[in-house]
Amino acid sequence: MAEAERKVAEDAVERKIPTLLPDGIGLAESKRHDWVVSVSMDTTADDILDPAFWAHVCEHFVPLDTIEVRWEDGSLIHNLRVLWCERTYANVKLVSIEKLGEIVPKSDLESKRFKAEWRSNLKWTVIRKTDRQIVASGFHDKAQAAAWIADNDKV
Repeated sequence: MAEAERKVAEDAVERKIPTLLPDGIGLAESKRHDWVVSVSMDTTADDILDPAFWAHVCEHFVPLDTIEVRWEDGSLIHNLRVLWCERTYANVKLVSIEKLGEIVPKSDLESKRFKAEWRSNLKWTVIRKTDRQIVASGFHDKAQAAAWIADNDKV
């Protein structure tokens, strides 16, 4: 046992401990960027992992940037990390997925007279099927739109 302790002590003496140089430290804001991206509901996870998806914006990225991808309806958030990037593409890694909001059965979003749809600027809207007119809008989640349909679909 004493021999093992002596060996560890000798190794510690021989090994020079590295020191951190000034360019190795900096404020997070100057070392990486945190991005928030809003995508339409028809965008898939595979779409955002495709390097070509980022073609029009990747010139702003640097490796190790973080990207929070939010679906417009607020149902899903994917957290990404930029692994490497060029002027026309970026390779990103999926770090985590957050599933948000209430799960509403599709049947609750549609009746004989009304249908709920996501419209980015109007949020969740209720549309009359006969003439495609918006009868209610501004619902923050699917559950509110479904409740409106249930309350107003009495014939």
